[in-house]
Amino acid sequence: KQAIFFSFVFSLLFVLNMEATAAAPSDRQVDTPPIAASGSIDLQSIDWQNSSRVKLDGEWEFYYQNLLTPQDFTEAVAYPHHLVKVPGPWNNYILDGEPVEGSGYGTYRLIIYAPDASRPLALSFPFPYTAHKLWANGQLISEAGVVSTSADTGEGRFYDKVIPIDAAGGRIELVMQVSNFIHNKGGPRRSIVLGDYDALEREYSNSTAIHLFTFGFMIALGLTYSFFFLIRHSEKAAAFFAAFVMIFSLRELTTGNSIVVYLLPHLPQAFILRVEYT
Repeated sequence: KQAIFFSFVFSLLFVLNMEATAAAPSDRQVDTPPIAASGSIDLQSIDWQNSSRVKLDGEWEFYYQNLLTPQDFTEAVAYPHHLVKVPGPWNNYILDGEPVEGSGYGTYRLIIYAPDASRPLALSFPFPYTAHKLWANGQLISEAGVVSTSADTGEGRFYDKVIPIDAAGGRIELVMQVSNFIHNKGGPRRSIVLGDYDALEREYSNSTAIHLFTFGFMIALGLTYSFFFLIRHSEKAAAFFAAFVMIFSLRELTTGNSIVVYLLPHLPQAFILRVEYT
C-alpha cells in the first residue's frame, strides 16, 4: 500500500510537470508586448528576428447577441458594440449594467497593424467556447462546430490549432463569431497569439507529443497495477489506483490540444466535456 501511495504521488507530480511543460511557450516572446486598445493593436515595432510570438491581448470590439461577417463592416452601418478584455469568458462581462450569461453568441473584432515580416506568420489559436468562425481580412481561416443563435441549431466543437495568416499590406482584420450553448462559459478562454509560423507549429507539435506521452505513460501504469491486482487479489488499493490513473489519462486527450477530436472526429462534444470534467 505504501508503494501504491508513492506511485500515486509520483504520477501526480509527473503529470503536473508535463502539463506545465506542454503549456509553456518554447520560443522567444516580446519582453514588453503591446496591448490592444479600442479594438486595435499596433505591432509594427516588433522585431521578428528576435521575437517569435506576441499575444493579441487587450480590448477587442464585442458585438453581443449579433453574428456579423467581415462584409458587415464594409457597410456604412454603425453596429452597437462594447470594448471587452480578451482573453476571458464573456461571463466576466457586465454589459449595459447586466451580467452576461454563459449561453449566447456574439462577434469579436480586432484590427492588427502588422510588421513587415520576412517569415511566414500564423495564429496560435486556442479554441473559444464552444463554436466559432474566424476571418482574416475577409477570408474564412478557421471554423469549428456550428455557430448559431440558438441551442437547437448550434453545435459545439473546439480544439487548438495553428493557422497560417497573410500579413501582406500591414493590416489584418480579425472577425470572430462565437456561440455557446453546451458549456457554462462562453468566449475566448486563452490568448490568441500571432507569431512565426514555424515556431508556433513546432510549439504545437511539442505540446501534442507531451500530451500523448503522458497519456501513454498513465495507461501503461494503469495496466501494470491492473496486472498486479490480478495476481494478488488482496491488493484492492492497486485496483483503485489502476482505475484512477486510466480514467484520469483521458483528460490528456480532451484538454489542451483536444487530441481526441482528431482521433474520433464524430464523437459528440458534449460527451467529451463530460469526460473532461469527470
